Amino acid sequence: MSRPQILVTGTSGLIGGVVASYLEASFDVVRMGRRDSSDLRGDFNSIESFSNIDFSSFHAVVHCAGVVDEDFKDDPRQAYLRATMNSEAFFECLGKAGVRKVINFSTAHVYGQLSGTINESTGVDPLNHYGVGHFATECVLRNVACRFGFESCSLRPLAVFGLPAVFETFDRGWLIPYSFPSALVETQKIILKSRGDQRRSFIGTLDLARMVEVLISSGSPMPPVVNPVGKENLSVYEFAELCASIFKEKTGRYATIERPEGNSAEEESFNFECRVLDYSPQEVLETFVEDLILHEIKQK
Repeated sequence: MSRPQILVTGTSGLIGGVVASYLEASFDVVRMGRRDSSDLRGDFNSIESFSNIDFSSFHAVVHCAGVVDEDFKDDPRQAYLRATMNSEAFFECLGKAGVRKVINFSTAHVYGQLSGTINESTGVDPLNHYGVGHFATECVLRNVACRFGFESCSLRPLAVFGLPAVFETFDRGWLIPYSFPSALVETQKIILKSRGDQRRSFIGTLDLARMVEVLISSGSPMPPVVNPVGKENLSVYEFAELCASIFKEKTGRYATIERPEGNSAEEESFNFECRVLDYSPQEVLETFVEDLILHEIKQK
């Protein structure tokens, strides 16, 4: 009996690469992207690159090729075009082909201020182009799904961690989960740009992949939005302390954490909640930090 065929876009990226590899155990996975190694070549900066592809064999599509911060810094007009018109054209191709489920990776930054309790019913109020762009993609996906009658779901992760499938092509090392451990190996120091009081829900890439599998395999309709919640909810400063502690344990060397002078703000509660998907996160942030530090030491 043949297995359902699943298309995963953005497989050269952090999330897409792990999602594709994990789903291969249960599905016939086809990878789509700009690189020569992709099974299907497609560039979401150009509608013509995917408009003639036959998507009719796919039961579900996992879209991990959304816009990133760098896109808006390099060419904001093109980034918005990709997030809106080009994304809409792609989703329409899927609808015309009869795809039944589309899962889109968005971001928790669509909510705007990340404080208090945030669940899937919380209103959106994005504060930057990155958040606005991702919410625009969510909107066009919902509209196209309604027109063509397929199920859609947008996942809104916050602080994603996980070892890249291919380190050589990984270009997101400036993100906090990666830059802090790397800085310790390089300089034995973490320099914070702020007091680090802002809290984040850290979610592993394998947990994201498992959530995708649950959504694809479930016989129930997919929720339109899912907040992927991880095991740890830490402030940026607490994460820096965790990294420094693990660095000391693994190397025997002490590390310093520098942050701007001043009083820390009164701690504000931040509860990032998922109320629509029955899933318990498994990945441990500490294990990831250990593995990344050991990798960085080996590469040095």
